[in-house]
Amino acid sequence: MEDRPRVFLYKYLRGHTVVLDITSITEQIHDYLCGNNTAERYRALARPRTGGVWSTDVYNMLREQVRSGERTEFNPTIWRILWEHKRCMLGRLCLLEERHIASRPLSEQWTKLVHQVNELRLVLLRSHRQPRQPTSA
Repeated sequence: MEDRPRVFLYKYLRGHTVVLDITSITEQIHDYLCGNNTAERYRALARPRTGGVWSTDVYNMLREQVRSGERTEFNPTIWRILWEHKRCMLGRLCLLEERHIASRPLSEQWTKLVHQVNELRLVLLRSHRQPRQPTSA
């Protein structure tokens, strides 16, 4: 059971306010851009996962897979998570821009990235779809 990924559900509470923790946001962005294993930060709560690929390092791995022409097992869940992550990051960028915290607007370019990742995900889904088996009457 410990090796299974855990899912945490969060509920948006309208009307509740929190202080925007710029230091935490800065650390998260740094970790994301540098490909750091962010699970290390939460080791008091759970044993961090070792191995694997983190943050932007995923793109290097995907590029190498495509260049090698190696056929790997397709997992649609991973591509959905990647797309959803891009959508969440877009929401964060929009919030930072809306509050004039971001030093330069990035949401327009990020919106394009979200669409590109989703298009790639859909192409992969179509190309790996199992053909329908004829039904006998």
